[in-house]
Amino acid sequence: MPWARFQILAPWAKIFNLDFIRRNNLKFVPLVLGDDDHFVTVAYSYANKVAILPYAGYNFICNTESITNTKHKGLRRDIELTELLDRIDADVHKHDELLNLHYLKLGVYYMLHSGRLATKERFMEEHAKLINWYKQHNVPLRYPVTSIATSDPLKIRLAVKGYVILTKLHLMGVFASFYCKGVVKE
Repeated sequence: MPWARFQILAPWAKIFNLDFIRRNNLKFVPLVLGDDDHFVTVAYSYANKVAILPYAGYNFICNTESITNTKHKGLRRDIELTELLDRIDADVHKHDELLNLHYLKLGVYYMLHSGRLATKERFMEEHAKLINWYKQHNVPLRYPVTSIATSDPLKIRLAVKGYVILTKLHLMGVFASFYCKGVVKE
């Protein structure tokens, strides 16, 4: 399925042809957040064909002390999701519905993953920036629970769809009141 390529964006879970990387001048860019997401998303935009192997030849160990699991908590002011989105948007070879869905999923993931420890006020500030970015870049606020994104687990599809519904109903502030723990204050 075309959407499957956006499920796991970690470069360590991919095999790239070196000539393809050189021919398309693909590089990791210096971003505090999402340099791996940028690399893989841009690479996909240049690829004519992507194959998914049914074999996993490695064991994954989750490091709870990694940068992703420590520095990206609480919606820090020195980490800008919109910087990552701008960079991807500038560097991708083609824009399409899949990319828009990826932007939406990426934003919701960031808000729910990093925003849990933020204050409600900080959460709402970042939410407003994200929604403004979507509007400026014509990213529609709709996420299919079925059809194109069926390869995502149901809980992910429902989380993104729920976020979109709360946004459209102007209930994100109510959600943030219950969701945000306010542990990280900036």
